Amino acid sequence: MLKLKKDISPHQTQAILMAVQQSAGHLGLVPSEIENLVQELYNDLGEQVKDYRAVKSWLDHYERQCNFMPLTGITIQEARELLGLSRQEFALVCGFAKSKHMNKQISRLERGERNISPMLTRLVRLFVAGSRTPDWPESN
Repeated sequence: MLKLKKDISPHQTQAILMAVQQSAGHLGLVPSEIENLVQELYNDLGEQVKDYRAVKSWLDHYERQCNFMPLTGITIQEARELLGLSRQEFALVCGFAKSKHMNKQISRLERGERNISPMLTRLVRLFVAGSRTPDWPESN
């Protein structure tokens, strides 16, 4: 769970955390990226983090600049686990050809042994943000 470090009222804290979560949802960020987002927010705003309007303005600018940040192997794994998908299920919803090597392909992505294309990044971020394909596994 996200926590604010500054001396902020509970009401302000709740409003700011909701704004951060909303931006993270729009961008399809995984939890470790959300923590980094909060750290950047603190670094850039300092004491202004107590001002909701300053936070919201910063987040709006961040969203416009961020677009689709590249994923790493670690964030691919984090996204897959967050979505509750096995490597095989993840490979199928991401459009990998069905084969006996699907688990190995995703494992190599997660270990950083394969490049993560911009298209796969966009797709995974959309899934994390809540989009689902018609063939999404029923258990998730």
